[in-house]
Amino acid sequence: MPWKGAAASLGFAGLVRQVRCMNMEWETKAWGSVQHVLLTDACSISHLQVVAGTRCSIHHHAQRSNLFVMIEGKLLVEEFDLTGKLSRVVPLDVGESHWVPSGIVHRFRVHESGRVVEVYWPDRGGKCELSDIHRQDEGGPDPMAMDGRLWIDARRSWTHRPNRNADMLRAMGMLPTPDDDGRDLQRRIRDAEGGIRGYG
Repeated sequence: MPWKGAAASLGFAGLVRQVRCMNMEWETKAWGSVQHVLLTDACSISHLQVVAGTRCSIHHHAQRSNLFVMIEGKLLVEEFDLTGKLSRVVPLDVGESHWVPSGIVHRFRVHESGRVVEVYWPDRGGKCELSDIHRQDEGGPDPMAMDGRLWIDARRSWTHRPNRNADMLRAMGMLPTPDDDGRDLQRRIRDAEGGIRGYG
């Protein structure tokens, strides 16, 4: 993948710090706000501030894969099958991530306010474009997102499934190797947070 070499050589925090000098505006969303940190043909990175009790629209990206990385707070990422039926709920806590390939219909619910880094790349060729989003509804208030039972049920069902993108994240330097006790991941998160906070 085109972004992999740059991400592996700089590390995630390095990628974030590389674009600190950009003039980035916050854009208000139904679920909080977003700041587009980096946009190239091969990759884009966005910093999200999400508000508990909200959700984004049900949508998909025709050409872009979408990686959610939790910096702070809790999200529920929902994926839908071709009939529109809910097929998977992925609970994300601090330091966890989830990859949604292009074409997969999905949305997120904000269980606990916080910050998310989204990384996009074109997994079907072409360019990474922010306009590549196809919405089926509108985002907005979602009291169900803060339902503790929903979070607990999602955690129970998800913990027994393998993390299909763990190897990819390790290659990017965003996850520790299996023999690490987690201190390296905590350091990487702090580094990334320092870079993001620098944008004000």
